[in-house]
Amino acid sequence: MPHEGAVIGGTQTAARQRLQVITQRAETRYRGWHAFRHYAGTRLVRQTGSLEYAARHLGHSSIETTRVYAKWSDQALDEALADW
Repeated sequence: MPHEGAVIGGTQTAARQRLQVITQRAETRYRGWHAFRHYAGTRLVRQTGSLEYAARHLGHSSIETTRVYAKWSDQALDEALADW
């Protein structure tokens, strides 16, 4: 049964298959399921500045798990403070 609100598939298998189709159509290399999750988490942290939002979106039970995605967002802080 598909997950309510699922964007690319209700199961991991369905999502992987859909992502492979999407990458083929976009003429880019499929880098695996986890790479796309990591990208989504990193992008969400960058856009919102919220680890909590990213944790909820990714289904992490601990915000500490989501902190891994925040390290890729550290550059945003440097950019924000560049003109101070």
